[in-house]
Amino acid sequence: MFVLVEIGNPVVCVPEETNNESGHSRETIPVDSRGVNRYVFPVPGWSNADYRKAFTEGHERNKYVASLISKEGLWAYCPPLKFAKNGEEIKSFTVHEKDVLTRAGTLEIKGQGRRFTWDVNQFPHPTQIVDTVESWEEKAIKPIAYVMVCNENMNCVVVPCSTRGRWRVERRYDRYKKKDFDFYVADSGVIRPFSELLDFLRRKEAEWKERSKP
Repeated sequence: MFVLVEIGNPVVCVPEETNNESGHSRETIPVDSRGVNRYVFPVPGWSNADYRKAFTEGHERNKYVASLISKEGLWAYCPPLKFAKNGEEIKSFTVHEKDVLTRAGTLEIKGQGRRFTWDVNQFPHPTQIVDTVESWEEKAIKPIAYVMVCNENMNCVVVPCSTRGRWRVERRYDRYKKKDFDFYVADSGVIRPFSELLDFLRRKEAEWKERSKP
């Protein structure tokens, strides 16, 4: 059975104003004379285009998960894509940004370079990285679950945040960001199928509708 820790009240979000039809911000990103992003993404040699590509791809994953939930007749909202303009905004995004909102709370979406299917019983890896310790600890509102999306086939599995007590800290090298981080890592036994997340959201949405009756 899918069990999640209740953290605060369900989030209600009003869509922010955007300034183009795609819903993307037109904010420019500070760059140095070589066109390298000075503040926003601390990856050596990354350009404006690299940064935008990475965050746009991440936002597409967020929209994909929100669409899977919406197709089940459930409320899900993916906030518009925004680009940080400076170091202060990077920090603010880490603390306050939410990938997908539901009636039960926030979902954090993580792209995965490793291959897996929807069937958690066939999950081929012994462990799963959940998030960096810094990112988890700094979030103002903790997510109720992490949805892991396979970049190759868009299959999804879920790590409920109720399993937090079973995560451990490991120092690992991030090939993407080219530096070491402390990560929360869990054994694959904590992974639950996406269908169980949907069942949980159905129950929570039904409860929300009942509470909202006049």
